[in-house]
Amino acid sequence: MWWTPRSRWSQIRAATHWLLGQLAGQLAGHDPTAWTAVSREPSATPPEPALFDAGRLQASSPPTIAADDGNRIIAANAAAAELLGRHPGLLVGQRITVIIPEHLRERHVAALTSLLLTGQAHILGRQVTMPALHRDGRLIAISLCVQTQEATDGRSVFVTRLSGQERQETQVCRAEC
Repeated sequence: MWWTPRSRWSQIRAATHWLLGQLAGQLAGHDPTAWTAVSREPSATPPEPALFDAGRLQASSPPTIAADDGNRIIAANAAAAELLGRHPGLLVGQRITVIIPEHLRERHVAALTSLLLTGQAHILGRQVTMPALHRDGRLIAISLCVQTQEATDGRSVFVTRLSGQERQETQVCRAEC
């Protein structure tokens, strides 16, 4: 196939956006628009993500976790595991919701689904403070920054840098992992 994984995902996102727009528009009484009539102008979407490197993430010092687009943790370093009271090897393979408090899980799943369907991100690249679920069941205040990277197979990887409130530093959110 001549498409690269990146262009394939761009096409899928564009088609999904068109389809959802058609459903909403036609339900509101608007006439349908053919896919071939849709403008292909450049969008305001973020630049292509960097390639994900699990070894680099695991060797990094800031607490960092990576999850795939299926919501599974695919890498975690020792600092992140320590912050969350867990072992890095035991985090890998778990759903990311294992560290998300129950009252925020539905919101997380809805936001991830929306991102994957529309390509529109709400928190990517922004520093966000929220609770995380420690292994002992208590909630800990963390600051996090999520960046998108790309796996070698073209799938999205969400790399999240964490910091505990007690040792929080002012950080620029960058994709360096």
